Amino acid sequence: MLAAQGVAFVSYNALPGWHMRGIVRDMMVYHARHFSSPAERVEQARAIVQFVDEAAGRIAEVAGTTSAFYEHIASERKLLESRPDYYVLHEFLEGENRAFYLHEFVSAVSRHGLQYLADSSFSSMLPTNLPADVGQTLESIAPDSVGLEQYRDFITNRLFRQSLICRDDVGLERRLEVATLTEMYFRLGAPPGPQPWPEDAAPLPGGGSLSLAAPVAKAVIAALRAAFPAALSYAEVQAAASRREGPDAANTEHLGGVLYTLLAHDAIDIRSNRPAMATVAGPYPRASAVARALAPKGESLPNLMHYAVSFDGFTDAFVPYVDGTRDRAELGAVVRDLLARPGMTLQTPNGPVSATDLDDPDIAGIVDQLLGGLAGFGILEQ
Repeated sequence: MLAAQGVAFVSYNALPGWHMRGIVRDMMVYHARHFSSPAERVEQARAIVQFVDEAAGRIAEVAGTTSAFYEHIASERKLLESRPDYYVLHEFLEGENRAFYLHEFVSAVSRHGLQYLADSSFSSMLPTNLPADVGQTLESIAPDSVGLEQYRDFITNRLFRQSLICRDDVGLERRLEVATLTEMYFRLGAPPGPQPWPEDAAPLPGGGSLSLAAPVAKAVIAALRAAFPAALSYAEVQAAASRREGPDAANTEHLGGVLYTLLAHDAIDIRSNRPAMATVAGPYPRASAVARALAPKGESLPNLMHYAVSFDGFTDAFVPYVDGTRDRAELGAVVRDLLARPGMTLQTPNGPVSATDLDDPDIAGIVDQLLGGLAGFGILEQ
């Protein structure tokens, strides 16, 4: 069913990392085998991991030492405690749960007229974001691009993959061309964080930052910080770099190399289109229809860049009313009505407040704060 130029996305548990997580799955499946309902199975699966973690901890305490197993089971317990029941049921208790090495996956799809195109994460394919000596060794022992990624999985103990595949009669161009970048849009890879922003560091997904030395890299990150959560075109990025460092520093070849390097370290996100999002709330702000539909359920909301964003309960209750038909005064009335609901609280730096505690200026400030948060995380449409 795949179109001639189509690309399929397949996610799966990967080896060698899943070998270790598979130990936890095995004990969970074994212990939960006598329970029929999904809720009971999840409850018992969590219970056995908790017991094994505590037992392994006691053994380590008595022995006066620790072990790789104890550290692993403690880490997996923390993971399970942070995940909802549906995740535990699917990730650990499914009847069919086979993990694959990348080379096994590539061989499997090749038997069906398909070929491996790439990983959905550009940075995970490259040796350039590893220590220099490690990257050089990988490039010297890997027979091809798939081999390079497979060896990389070995040293990073990768346990999950998101692979892109296409038809095997499609010719692939694996060279990184700077010209390709001129058609793209760029966005900061992670929220910029509180101001003042450091000029020599770029925030990274999951925490941490990338140190920046090249002046053009600093100019690019500064421009994307200012535009966040929106994306900038190549021409806009180039113009920002030229204004700061001069036209010679922002020539296409040099800028292209900088952008590929930032992309290889997950400091920036790249895409072929620019979503119509509002970075500042207008007179009649409108959250996306999908966000408005999901917010009452208290789930993570997809923003207009297709990332999941979580808010507090009050914001979730507020989002459905941000539908483009209400101005700030009307949204202020919504805030008052929400605060009047039993059990509904709004947290402020001075603690929780109620509608009777707030004057009109206070309500207006809350509306601005709520809308600013929605705009800052890419929920509002233009």
